[in-house]
Amino acid sequence: QDSMKDDLIDPTICDDPPTYCFRDILLPGCQPQAIWKEDNMWSPRRGHGAVVANNKIFLIGGRAREQNRIDETRLVGGIDGHKRFETMKDHSTIREDLVLKNDIWISEDGSGSSWTLVNPGCRDPQEEVLMQSEVWSRDLSEPSLPKIVGTLGSKCYRTSDCYGISECRGLGNTHEKVCVCPMFSPREHHSVAVQHRFKINDDSSVFAEDVIYVVGGFINVKHAFCSNRSCGPSDGYRLAIDDAWMS
Repeated sequence: QDSMKDDLIDPTICDDPPTYCFRDILLPGCQPQAIWKEDNMWSPRRGHGAVVANNKIFLIGGRAREQNRIDETRLVGGIDGHKRFETMKDHSTIREDLVLKNDIWISEDGSGSSWTLVNPGCRDPQEEVLMQSEVWSRDLSEPSLPKIVGTLGSKCYRTSDCYGISECRGLGNTHEKVCVCPMFSPREHHSVAVQHRFKINDDSSVFAEDVIYVVGGFINVKHAFCSNRSCGPSDGYRLAIDDAWMS
């Protein structure tokens, strides 16, 4: 970013703001930093994949730092000395958290100065992961069929209840539906590769296209057992995976 600063119309936009701006960004003289990135961009992250395909830059997944509200059950002892679990009024429970992502961003200008979110991804695992690591009860009459799958937070009634492109599905012999990711689960340290394909048509013209592959990486799963539901840390347990996806 520093190498591009001198090319900006107003390079001072990347300077550190006055200290009073950290108290209130709306005060005169304060402005968000790095507006030159335009209005939208992927969040800071690590363990992501990036490739160039079809003359576009693709950035896929990884582990990001995001501002999330801490769940009530994680506020052991409360905040600021208050000995209670529930949130105290006027005390923020927003904290920076580490989150696995499977969103997809593209930059069509070739320089990475502007980005477009083409796929928001999911917060829920793919079906194969759910069926292998989050089945907590099975049908007694047919043990091969799951009866309770996923976490309470993934329960849904319709697809609009799910985040991103997740779909509300019934898995196995259960009346409850859960959100299922129809693409690869959120992950980090995965490999992303591009295959350049060429085809000679009947008229001797050449058709070319790029195919993107996402392979392996680390995902989070819920292995702890709480009654008939999955539980455990908010970010789950790390698991290496060896699946392969293509687009």
